[in-house]
Amino acid sequence: VTSTVKTEMKSFSTIVKNCPATLTKKTIEAAVKSACDKDDRSKNIIIYGIEESSDEVLRDKVENVLQEINEKPVVRDCVRVGITRSGDQRPRPVKFSLSNSEHVAQVLRSANRLHKKEKSTDCDSALIPLL
Repeated sequence: VTSTVKTEMKSFSTIVKNCPATLTKKTIEAAVKSACDKDDRSKNIIIYGIEESSDEVLRDKVENVLQEINEKPVVRDCVRVGITRSGDQRPRPVKFSLSNSEHVAQVLRSANRLHKKEKSTDCDSALIPLL
């Protein structure tokens, strides 16, 4: 066991010595931050066409759309994206986050069910092709 540990320590020492000078603490932190940001973004979905009102409960609207495709993931966060423009009648997109990227993939796979449904009270027809 002792000889194995010594061999492994020598290997590690060689790798550290041969490590490029550009691999600094700052570059490592930047790489980790980038990976974390990418993971966070992979948990988001954007929906277009959900009607907007001043007294809306956005989470309920998103959950209604998810029920239309028989999905019930836990919605962590919902927010309208962009600024409200006075002359624009189009609703702003809705960004929502799920607990993991596997749930996002499942929701996106199920989204084609919206194409097969008729217009319902919970889902605007403009949403159907743009989920």
